[in-house]
Amino acid sequence: MALSQFHPKLAVAPDPSVTGRERLMIAVGGPLDIAEPDDYEHPIVVQFQVVQVPRGEHSETDVKRVRGTGQEVDGQKQWSGSVELGALRTGPADETNLETRGVAIAVLERTKQFAFDTITWCDEVELVDEPPASGP
Repeated sequence: MALSQFHPKLAVAPDPSVTGRERLMIAVGGPLDIAEPDDYEHPIVVQFQVVQVPRGEHSETDVKRVRGTGQEVDGQKQWSGSVELGALRTGPADETNLETRGVAIAVLERTKQFAFDTITWCDEVELVDEPPASGP
């Protein structure tokens, strides 16, 4: 039916629209290749979470998460969104000792039926500090 997932490395960078304090944002997204795109209303909306837990543990007491909404990118078979970093930490799992996953759901409204389809996915991801943009 579809290929949908997170990019394995999610860039973390300051939000350029905020002045006076640093607000770090995670650029979230990945492939969204719908097998029969004409069967669905567009744009397709994606609800997602980025979740961190200590490696090897899946206890609700130690979980940190941020939630956001993304949307398909016209004609590119991709989806994208962004969300504030919050309490999550950047870096590879072997350095942070944290497991980071992206969890998402897309609800697809059928065009010729009174029905919806859903796609859910969960991928291991890494939060990567994006280098600052160099000036002219």
